[in-house]
Amino acid sequence: MSKATETATLQQLQRRYTRPYVTLAELRADHLPHIQTDKHLLREVAEGRIKIKISRLHRSNRAPRVVTLPDLAAWLDQQLVPGNTNAADAA
Repeated sequence: MSKATETATLQQLQRRYTRPYVTLAELRADHLPHIQTDKHLLREVAEGRIKIKISRLHRSNRAPRVVTLPDLAAWLDQQLVPGNTNAADAA
């Protein structure tokens, strides 16, 4: 993907979301509707079937897990790369 496409994706996400990150629930609802629970999503990421970076807002185990908008934009752009075997997972 070109830098311009990556920037366009990030800009679209920034217009859509009011925070610089999305929660796992928002990620599932908006981009992975076939995944019903955070636990299932975390398992898919841990097993490498979905390659997206998940972070915590701070070091506490109770801190919510989130995906930053730049990481989400990069992951979305990667889904559009021809020959990407994970592209079907995103649909």
